[in-house]
Amino acid sequence: MPLEFQPLGAPLFSGDVAWADLAAVVGQPVTVVLTTFAAGAGTAWHHHDHPQVLVVGEGRGVLEFRDGALHELAAGAVRVVPPGAVHRHAAAPDAAMTHVSVSARQDTALD
Repeated sequence: MPLEFQPLGAPLFSGDVAWADLAAVVGQPVTVVLTTFAAGAGTAWHHHDHPQVLVVGEGRGVLEFRDGALHELAAGAVRVVPPGAVHRHAAAPDAAMTHVSVSARQDTALD
């Protein structure tokens, strides 16, 4: 079955962002999402009650935590966001980024 990308917007996303729910394809009880971010696009500050795993497929971006920690992301990077950690992820200002995120379904809250 081909992936169906859906555009995403406020309040959780800014800029040109789209996603495809991979878990719906395989029928799993977790959220496995392929997300594409245009240059400079990203999420709002948010947290998850369970760990979130980010796997960068293409491009460059950042994973930023509210406490000031900043991790540059590039193709092949794998990062684990701890439960409850307020964070955001975004493409670099001059480059698009694609990542797969894995987390418990219905587990995102804006901050």
